[in-house]
Amino acid sequence: RLQGHFQLGVFSSATIRTVTTAISMIEDAAGPGPRLFDVVLERRHCTAAPKSVRTKAWDTCKPLGRYFKCLSKIVLIDDDTYKSLPEERENLVLMPCWDETDTDDLLPVLFSALLEHIPCTGDVRQHTAKVNAAVAKAANEDQER
Repeated sequence: RLQGHFQLGVFSSATIRTVTTAISMIEDAAGPGPRLFDVVLERRHCTAAPKSVRTKAWDTCKPLGRYFKCLSKIVLIDDDTYKSLPEERENLVLMPCWDETDTDDLLPVLFSALLEHIPCTGDVRQHTAKVNAAVAKAANEDQER
């Protein structure tokens, strides 16, 4: 649903081998068509998370500014706030971790919120709070069930 509206990328703290496997699974599930991800960044592109937020020695941050010239066009979707540098938090959309059930009810909410609130022009950072609110609301409703 997002293709044609956005360029999609992967920025994972996993190794390239794991990222490549995951991307293959996603593309296989999506079926024939154009390549899904325009950018792929993995563990080698991350930096160590600050000691104050680390729960494991290998926890990392994803420094967007190191790889993207214009942060006004970048949205990072992650399940941990600390993965975003403090000065790049306006680029973050916090997505709860998938609970490994057969379906992920929050993905359609995320996709709809991105399409509704993130503009094709202008600064995306002015709109990520709306996406975060929509996802958080749905996650809360999901937990109440």
